Formats: sequence, C-alpha cells, structure tokens
Amino acid sequence: MGELQNFLKECRLALNRWKTLQEIHIVIGNESCDLDSMVSSLAYGFLLFKTLNMEYSKDKAVFPVLNVPRSQFHLRLEHCYLLNKVGIKLETLIFRPELNFEEIIEHFSLSNKSIKTYLVDHHVTVDNEDILNETVCKIFDHRPVVENHCWTKENVQMRINHVGSCSTIIGDEIFTKGEDIWNKDLAYLIYSTIVLDTKGLKMQNKATALDVEVASKLEIKFNFCERNSLYGKLMNLHCEISHLSPYEMLIKDLKCTGAVAFPRICILARNFMSLHGGLDALYDLCLERKSIIAVIIGSDQNSHEKKDIGVLFKTNNVGYIQEFVQKFKQFGLQESPTQLSNFFIFNFKDKKMTRKEIVPIIMKVYTDCKHQMFTN
Repeated sequence: MGELQNFLKECRLALNRWKTLQEIHIVIGNESCDLDSMVSSLAYGFLLFKTLNMEYSKDKAVFPVLNVPRSQFHLRLEHCYLLNKVGIKLETLIFRPELNFEEIIEHFSLSNKSIKTYLVDHHVTVDNEDILNETVCKIFDHRPVVENHCWTKENVQMRINHVGSCSTIIGDEIFTKGEDIWNKDLAYLIYSTIVLDTKGLKMQNKATALDVEVASKLEIKFNFCERNSLYGKLMNLHCEISHLSPYEMLIKDLKCTGAVAFPRICILARNFMSLHGGLDALYDLCLERKSIIAVIIGSDQNSHEKKDIGVLFKTNNVGYIQEFVQKFKQFGLQESPTQLSNFFIFNFKDKKMTRKEIVPIIMKVYTDCKHQMFTN
C-alpha cells in the first residue's frame, strides 16, 4: 500500500475513534466537490499528516473532507477515474455527512482539546460548515476575494492567488515544505487537476505562470508527459452526462451562496430546459436548497465552448425580477427570450468568463435588488 493510500486509511480509522483524540485537523473543500476541491483537500491533508508527524500518533489526526454526501460522489466520473488510477478506495474517503461538526466542536470545547480547520478552494464558509468559523486557521483559494468575508490577518493565514487551479497552490506549498513529501500518486492527482483546470496548461486559456511552474516541476520529477491526452480524457469524463437525470446534472457541480444556487452543467442552459423534467429539476433544487434563484452556468464543449446562463426566479414578484434582469444586463450579458416569465437566458460575450467571475456579479445584483423582494 502506498503512502497516500495508507494516509487515507489511517484517517478513516481515526474518525471511528475521534472522541479519544486530543487534536483534530479538518481540511475541507468547497461544496461543489469538483476535482480541484477534492484533490486540494486530500493533498493538503497529506501535507499536514507528514509535517505534523501524525504517522505514529494516537492522539492527533487529520480529516480531509469531501464536501458532498457519499451517495452523490459516483456522479463525478473524472474523480472516480483518477482515484482508481492511483489505487485509492472510495471506502477510505471521508464525506461531509460523516462528520457531525456540532458534536465534535462541543466535545472538544468541553474537554479543552484542540481543533483546527483549513479551507481549501474556498474562503467563505456555507451554512453546513459555518460552525467551524472559530476554528479556521488557514485558507487556500484562487477565486476573487469576497469583500465581506469574516477573516482577519490576526487570526487566519490566507493564501489567495490568481491561478487556474487551487491544486497549484497546494502543490507549491508542498514543494516549499520539502521535496521528500512527494510521492508519485499524490503528484499525479495534483498534476491531473492542474491540467484539467487550465485546459491543458495553455497560457491563452486559464493557465498562469505558477500553474505552469508547478506542473512542469512535477513533469520533470515524475516523468509525466501527457498534457493533451490527459486533458482530453478528463474533460470527456467530466462532460459525460448521458447517465444522469436532469436533477443529477444540477447537483453534480453545484455551489450555493445565500439564497442563490449555482449549478454548472456540460450542456447549454437553453438545452437543459428543453429536457424532459428539466424545469421540475430546477424547482426541486430550489426547494431542497431553499434557494430563491437558480443560476445555471451552461457550456457546450463540442461547439467551440459556447456558454450561456439560465436564471430561474422562484418568485412571482415582477418588480424584483425586472430589476434583477436589467441590472444583470448591465454587466454585458445579452438576454435571449424564453417562453417563461420567471426564466431568462443570457449569452456570454466573454467566452472565458467562469463561475468564479459570475458568482460575485450575481450576488451583487441579488443584494442590490433585495429591497424589491418585499415590495408588491
């Protein structure tokens, strides 16, 4: 059994006896649990395991958390493919519902024990994890900084870099801590994620100098030489949706911010709405996530990466909807007509715009229009 696989096995065993531990380190990715979030969580957890000398400790443990239910993980084909490639068994992974944060924090507070949390691939906690806020000590992210985040330099170390992949940041951290921490399986997970997130490490797409630097170091150290073929394989798996229901398409890569849900899907939003059950799936998503708005970020990889945005309003407040749409159009998005009064399609002018750029725009418009929600 390799180092990475043994690490995950030890984490799983430690979870079963967490009440006996004196020190817990939780590494948690964002709620979409995309490949970058998963790998960042596993990789930084492994880095802590090595640098904090947990290999032979019975008193402390690290829990790398995948922020989705286990029952939804099979929808992510590229994740399953890579984990299988490096010999990681799914039963050794820790999923969000398997940790009761409230119980853990209460127990550790009463027992005067230590609990530390590390956020990777996000820097603002969501409802299912905000109880961890007081325990957050480090953050690693690559998306635009939210203006009203609650962290200060005095209590939380933040590393937020404008790079194509958060795994680049974690890889750079590992190189900084010591080359002897690397093993080939860990390197392959990080390398594969950077390749996918940067569309084959092409600078004209999403790759930055640091993405290329970290990936190139791994290529030299571990003789990786498959950028184009690896990107093609992973992207094909990511975009394979023939086995998914409309609802599964929505939750496969989903983020929620406040009362707004942001599913990212591999077909255009207008085409999703033409699917049998597409509209019902959107309403079901809003109901489950208690969302007022669902924003579908759609893309068609087979058509020169055409993109669009579909916005569903779960309200009949005409004034609110009209103000929201007008403000949203001010950001250079072109509206296309639909047959529904509460669903709108917007076309991209900038084809390189991603969800991490769209979310702040939507949330600003949502905040600006909030006063209309309670106006008849």
